[in-house]
Amino acid sequence: MIDTPTLPLARPDRISSLDVLRGVALLGILLMNIVAMGLPHWAYDDPTIAGNRSPADFWVWALNAVFFEGKMRTVFSMLFGAGVILITSRLETREGRDTPADIHLRRNLWLVLFGMIHAFLLLWPGDILYIYGLAGIPLFVLRRARPRTLLIIGVVVLALQVPKMYGLSTSLAEARTGLGRIEAQMAAGQPLTVEQTAERSGFKNTLGEFKPSRDAVQKEIENRSAGYLHIVKTLAPVIIFLQSTHAYKVTIWDALGMMLIGMALMKLGVFSASRSYRFYVLMALCGYLYGLPVGAFVVWDWMQHDFAAGTRWLTLYDSTRLAVALGHVGIVMMICKAGALRWITRPLAAVGQMALTNYIMHSVIVMFLFGGVGFGMFGRLARHELYYVVGGIWAFQLIASPLWLRYFQFGPLEWLWRSLTYKRMQPMRIEARPT
Repeated sequence: MIDTPTLPLARPDRISSLDVLRGVALLGILLMNIVAMGLPHWAYDDPTIAGNRSPADFWVWALNAVFFEGKMRTVFSMLFGAGVILITSRLETREGRDTPADIHLRRNLWLVLFGMIHAFLLLWPGDILYIYGLAGIPLFVLRRARPRTLLIIGVVVLALQVPKMYGLSTSLAEARTGLGRIEAQMAAGQPLTVEQTAERSGFKNTLGEFKPSRDAVQKEIENRSAGYLHIVKTLAPVIIFLQSTHAYKVTIWDALGMMLIGMALMKLGVFSASRSYRFYVLMALCGYLYGLPVGAFVVWDWMQHDFAAGTRWLTLYDSTRLAVALGHVGIVMMICKAGALRWITRPLAAVGQMALTNYIMHSVIVMFLFGGVGFGMFGRLARHELYYVVGGIWAFQLIASPLWLRYFQFGPLEWLWRSLTYKRMQPMRIEARPT
């Protein structure tokens, strides 16, 4: 028997609608990431923390919270699961020295390493590659499961996050109430007992991650505006926590649930734009009719309570973001199915085809703009001004990605990932042919 290498998928095998949707999700993720990249991380959820200089800043926060926060990451996670189905099903029809299981494992382990480099050296604690690499490994055993089974498991995994959200919301609300009671006692001139003093300290620590002091906000701005090595040292403990305790308690399960749903939707033909227009219309309507009004109410209610930590509606987070994400998928698939708006879907497909390169590029550009290795603008822009940066990055990637793919089969990091996964150098230029 000839020991032949297993070859990756060829460029013509790509599904255009998948690339378009991936491009939409990738650019949409930057709408949210840019806040934590350019402002103290507390401002991501709470617009009163930093960057709030005008009503425009609150409107930007509110619109993103309803339409994009968590929704774009949901789509991206579902597409990762879809990719598992696409790649493993095609690899199982090919012969070679490496089994689909070998390739799947290497592909994900390299992604874990990329995620660590991205977080620790490119200074982005919010990296998702590390989580995707870990969460993606066990998906291989479910690649042949029926769509219904995948949907049920995915929904159950997500549903198990609800008690965690409820517990977090309850603990924050209790800390807020308890601290208010003790501080009212202090304002009335009544001395605190030793137990009350300890309680006050505990309540402040619990709330501090969500309602930091001005000194804490200023300290983060100073740390993130310092030199590169200082930022690496400052962020390292945060990243270690996010890629260990927090990952195994929260983020891996979040990604896994969405990936399983994505695997099911891929098998059902949803992402290939092969379902009927009626299907996609109902998908969009059902998603939006639940997710948008409920999401808007949650935003309005939180504003009415002055962005108090421990909102009672935190448990609705997963259901609303999944619903709106499915609505977005329905709209994009209808556009792709109709072959409409090609002036934008073509560059979006190119952005999606180079998703890894473009995702890392976001961090590189922002590191030079906001970090201590470039212009040092961290914490200096208002929230709405951050979106001038987003617009510039979008424009560049929508222009540069199609130009790059005129001459090369893959983005630079996609080429590296494939070469490492298949243990052989992949042909890069369009004219090249695999041997």
